Amino acid sequence: MPRSAEVVRRAVEQGLRAELVGPEHGSPGARIRGARLVPHQAVIGLEEADDDLVALRLRDGRRLKALSADEVLARIGVLVAGRSGELWDTPGE
Repeated sequence: MPRSAEVVRRAVEQGLRAELVGPEHGSPGARIRGARLVPHQAVIGLEEADDDLVALRLRDGRRLKALSADEVLARIGVLVAGRSGELWDTPGE
């Protein structure tokens, strides 16, 4: 299973809404622009996939450093479960 599909599967199992938008939907830039209103975009390119990382883009325009998929899903899960209005909890960052 491709790395991105695995991340989507794990997000859904955690109760998060997730969708895989593949290359059939245009260039990476077009796909990112098309999803600019979703709270979190996990971008998994070749470099990220090789290192088991996820590059996260937030609706407010922030681009976060690449993190492990486990950490990203856990942190988003905490925000969703707590019904937080924050897009990302950045203690000490």
